[in-house]
Amino acid sequence: MGDPSECEVIARRLKERRSWMAGVGKMPVEVLREIFSFVSPNESGNSLMILGTKKEYEIRKPAMTLSQVCSHWRRVSSSCAHLWCAIQVSISKPPSSFRTILGTYLKNSAGRQLQVWFWEYWVDSSASIMDYLGTNGFYIFKTLMEESYRFKSLIIEAFTYPVFQTIESSYVKFPVLRSLFNYHRSDMASGAIFMKAIEEAPLLTDIYFRRVPCSRDWQNLPLPPTRLPFTQITRLEFRLVDSLEQFHRFVPHFVNLKYLIIQALMPRYNRQLAVDLDMSMTLPSLTGLYLSTNKAQPGPSSNLLDILDLPSLKTLSIVSWETPGDADPTWPSRSFLSFLQRTSSITMLDLRLPRFTHIPSESIRTVFKSSPNLEAFAIGIEKDDENSSFLHGLTSALSIRPGDELLEVVVPRLKVLSVRFRCGVEDEKAVNELLDCRSKEELKKLGRSDIPVFGLYFNHNDSILPEWSHQRTSY
Repeated sequence: MGDPSECEVIARRLKERRSWMAGVGKMPVEVLREIFSFVSPNESGNSLMILGTKKEYEIRKPAMTLSQVCSHWRRVSSSCAHLWCAIQVSISKPPSSFRTILGTYLKNSAGRQLQVWFWEYWVDSSASIMDYLGTNGFYIFKTLMEESYRFKSLIIEAFTYPVFQTIESSYVKFPVLRSLFNYHRSDMASGAIFMKAIEEAPLLTDIYFRRVPCSRDWQNLPLPPTRLPFTQITRLEFRLVDSLEQFHRFVPHFVNLKYLIIQALMPRYNRQLAVDLDMSMTLPSLTGLYLSTNKAQPGPSSNLLDILDLPSLKTLSIVSWETPGDADPTWPSRSFLSFLQRTSSITMLDLRLPRFTHIPSESIRTVFKSSPNLEAFAIGIEKDDENSSFLHGLTSALSIRPGDELLEVVVPRLKVLSVRFRCGVEDEKAVNELLDCRSKEELKKLGRSDIPVFGLYFNHNDSILPEWSHQRTSY
């Protein structure tokens, strides 16, 4: 075959450069960077994800993928350090050290703070460190831990081997660490150098535990334990609390705690959470409590509320999700009302109740009278024959009509009302009447301009809760 003609060469070159005419090639760099920010980090919240088992590994590296499209995109993506700063990686005998990928991400992150997530699948905890990690896993772990001075968030997922005991060098420091997520409780008791670095982390304020550390984890330590910077922690989250005894032993050491989140409160082995009359617990600085339980009452939530004394509490959220066979009694419980009455500082109350909870008409008024400083109230429940009077009780408690001018108004500071409720035509009519009687014009006619007009969110999915209550769950 002869040499291509000049026309063929020109045609080939034109074809190769056709992409130059695409609009994306003329896009300003600032716009391109903004688009890249939507692509990386990926849907898991990480800019790099290397996960898998012995047989199969999945690699998601959106920032690197963008950089491989063309030289222009490589220059733009490499100049955006924030695209390379969130790394999630499995260290259980990976098939490769991923040296090039890790090196590229650490280099392009350009010294910025990192979010690092170590993950592993379940293996025999009696295995040696090399059987557990392998040469590649150990290299990945060591390489990332050498960047510990840049960690702003560290996530430890499901370790069955005390990996952090292998740290033998003083290079592990956490000067900018703010969040520590421990998905396996036993690791907090291992690794002297690692725990010393955690204790000395000057900015650490947010800690997540999969479960409350068992008493045996602390039984050989003086009380309070000295391996966590207890006095500087302001946000504490538990995936599961199944023992109030352990909870009572551990939590009071966080003397400056502001936010407490319990994702699941349930008895261990289907037993009740035991409550000792002497087990009272005061958290003087706590302003926000989020509590999720598998029963409304009586049960786990009531048990916990019985022992808590929270004089500064502003926000209370209780989520009760039903399990098969649950049939909860009339709401609210005596424990819940007692807690509200001795915690008059609450300004935001968020309740999500199981389908079979029975709510008498006067219950809402009773709750409101127990919370005189309430400014925001949210409640969600499915409608059925047992709670058909719920909405009537709500509108009756909040309505102000001619002749009521001299009567005491419950929750006079209420500004936000959120109701998630499967309603019918009559229910919608009742809500509209409530809005009419609490409008600015009607309140002025009644001489009650001192009462704020509240905003109503009806069957709206957005939560009224502040950001601190957002749960730190697995991505």
